[in-house]
Amino acid sequence: MMIGFEKHKKQLKKLGFLTSKQLADYLLDTYSAALLPASDFYFNKDEFWFRLAFVDFNEKKTLKKNSQLNFDKSFVKKNCPNVFYGVEKLKEFAFTL
Repeated sequence: MMIGFEKHKKQLKKLGFLTSKQLADYLLDTYSAALLPASDFYFNKDEFWFRLAFVDFNEKKTLKKNSQLNFDKSFVKKNCPNVFYGVEKLKEFAFTL
């Protein structure tokens, strides 16, 4: 999944972030959220887009236990805790902009 902070480019530049790599490093160090900067995928380095990967659970085991397939917030928190934590941290950062 690609996520972006282009909408907040002006605020990010005021905070000293000039490249997606700088912001990715900051988010990892400060919020423990690992994102790949879009510049790794041939975007311009000053475009604030990132690749976010969700890999945090055993699909067969989890789906077997949850045959109703109710993928709500509590499902993610229980079965994909690292994804849940990472998204919460990204939201925390976004609300500071």
